[in-house]
Amino acid sequence: MSSRVEAPLPAGRWFRVVTSRSERGNAILSGADDKPLVVRDRVGEGRVAELLSDHLWLWNRGIDGGGPQPELVRRIAHWLRIDSQSSRLGGQ
Repeated sequence: MSSRVEAPLPAGRWFRVVTSRSERGNAILSGADDKPLVVRDRVGEGRVAELLSDHLWLWNRGIDGGGPQPELVRRIAHWLRIDSQSSRLGGQ
């Protein structure tokens, strides 16, 4: 498994972050006041990720400087798929 660390994504601000109480998982991205914005965790044999804002689409519109919406979604999807890909390849 790769231990590569990807650079942080430069981005505009988030206008709304859903208030949440995380009982598990790791916040990998935070919004205003250090509130969790993206939380991920391993559950059973799978993985789960939660995006705690409904304003991701504003990045595509360039609001407040915009942001890398496709890259953020790509990175989350890639992380979610890692285990399923290795099981298809025989655990390699």
